[in-house]
Amino acid sequence: MVNLVSINIPPGVVRGATPLDAKGRWWNTNLVRWRNGVLEPVKGWSKIHTTPLEGGRIRKLDVWRDNLNFRHILAATDQKIFVDLTDVTPDGFSPSLPSVGFTGYGVGEYGMEEYGTERSEVSYDMQVSPPYWTFARWGEDMLAVMSVDGNLYHFDATNPAQPFKLVNEAPTNNVAVHVTPERHVLLLQLGGNPRRLGWSSRESLTDWDFMSTTNTAGFLDLETATPLLKAADSRAGTLIFSHSDVFLLPYVGLPYIYGRQWLGKTRVLNPDTIVHENGNVFWWATDGFKMWDGGQILHLDCPVWDYIMSRSDLRYLRTFAHGGGLGLYPEIWWFYPSAEAGATCDSYVMFNYVEGWWAIGSLSRSAVVAADADRYPYMGGEDGFIYQHENGWYGAMGGNVRPIFAETAALSVGTGSRVADIKQVLLATGHGYDALRLRFYTNLAPEGPGRVFGPYRARPDGYTDVRVTGRDVRLRFEAVKDTDWSLGETRMDISVSGAR
Repeated sequence: MVNLVSINIPPGVVRGATPLDAKGRWWNTNLVRWRNGVLEPVKGWSKIHTTPLEGGRIRKLDVWRDNLNFRHILAATDQKIFVDLTDVTPDGFSPSLPSVGFTGYGVGEYGMEEYGTERSEVSYDMQVSPPYWTFARWGEDMLAVMSVDGNLYHFDATNPAQPFKLVNEAPTNNVAVHVTPERHVLLLQLGGNPRRLGWSSRESLTDWDFMSTTNTAGFLDLETATPLLKAADSRAGTLIFSHSDVFLLPYVGLPYIYGRQWLGKTRVLNPDTIVHENGNVFWWATDGFKMWDGGQILHLDCPVWDYIMSRSDLRYLRTFAHGGGLGLYPEIWWFYPSAEAGATCDSYVMFNYVEGWWAIGSLSRSAVVAADADRYPYMGGEDGFIYQHENGWYGAMGGNVRPIFAETAALSVGTGSRVADIKQVLLATGHGYDALRLRFYTNLAPEGPGRVFGPYRARPDGYTDVRVTGRDVRLRFEAVKDTDWSLGETRMDISVSGAR
């Protein structure tokens, strides 16, 4: 008699020290997500151009539409800005990202090389924050500031082939730009003051007369121990981040225009990890992932936090990690470099803020913009290409199937000294059962040698015939072709035998 036992695994990855520390959960994933508890693959991507962009890696992406409903795609690299693949870098612009590494004597860990000599490895520890771009939509136009340049630049969408122009009337030595819901241009570290923010008169790029009584321009100095970094939209108003604090900038009207409210302490990893999505703001802090929900700062319980931090180097995280919303799904994707990858962001951690699960995987991306003005999200590749994501199934892998998989932690289908024999598996795939294969990993003792069974493929009726024996069984699902599939409840024909 067939004894089909249900294996119900909650959505999301949980990492302990070993698979035995996360029994009955997902342990490792790549390019998968859950929707309403059902596992499915992340859709594919494709290049939107054939030649890599110049000027280093892509650091920022934005997509918006002008007043004629024409879509524009902005990409900022280390040294240049492109709109619709046309170079629109400001004339005379010279700063470069990320020129923040140091190799002189005194950088790096104490005693790592000969005393008094220049270091052979670059250190990223001596800057307060890495250089970074900020962009802000000004109606159909676009505004830009690079933190190490400090100038405000304006892109006129009615002349899309023309470069960004310097706004001569604006203050200089700023680090970031933002446009508030009330249509004020907001600059951080205004004029080189690390704790000052200032805004133009409403609907004006050029009126920055803070002494005038007939305009709405003004500035505020915030009480924070560290320099201001970035502004972000939220359902409660504009949030202002310094390295150590978060403030709300509420609109109060005349004569003050904006007030200030301290929300709490934080330690932002870097400005590019701050993500605003669906009225909420998320960020990667040095002590965990955070969220502002319009009422309070929440610490997000992340069951893969230790895994991420143990396989990465904080020096590179502070400089190269970045994040963005996906738009099509309630997901935030943060990309970061593993310790082996150096400065290359080769890994990601994904958070679904509606269902509350986390996933991990490998994908080399340097910038993200959510589906908003376009039906699909876009990502910048470490190879200099812009990719349209979640459109179709092909993953630009040169004809190879993308490495899509989901692997469980120990299921412990054998109990105590008992050993499990598994003869058959029934997958509740819904569709696409022939797109998956299975592998089993088993142990007879927690520290003993493991065995691998498989791969196995499902029969046309959905059943998979297997021959697996062991204790602390782990199950791995692998995609064998790029196509749509889903995976719900899994059932296995299990019999329990004596100790071996």
